Amino acid sequence: MKFSLIICGYNEADNLDTCIKSCLELNYNKKEYEIIYVDNNSKDNSIKVAKKYPIKVISERKQGLSEARNKGIKSAKGDILVFLDADIKLTEDYLINLEKGFNKT
Repeated sequence: MKFSLIICGYNEADNLDTCIKSCLELNYNKKEYEIIYVDNNSKDNSIKVAKKYPIKVISERKQGLSEARNKGIKSAKGDILVFLDADIKLTEDYLINLEKGFNKT
């Protein structure tokens, strides 16, 4: 697997649908990337929203972005880790363009 898209969030129920859908709709081989949502002890329905999708959903009880990212790293299977905020929407060519950047070296 080439990429692990790791979304870390705290109380992001209002944003997750858009973010996760954009990750699922990428113009990229679905077998070459995974999507992981790390919930950082949310008090809203973030986990419930994330579990509607065919992605890996995990929880981190220790509060803090570093804690959530480290939990995502431990769960990731990709060679390249991509950290995303839950309030973003990726363009459909995001991974194609990211890969081009790595291939320039």
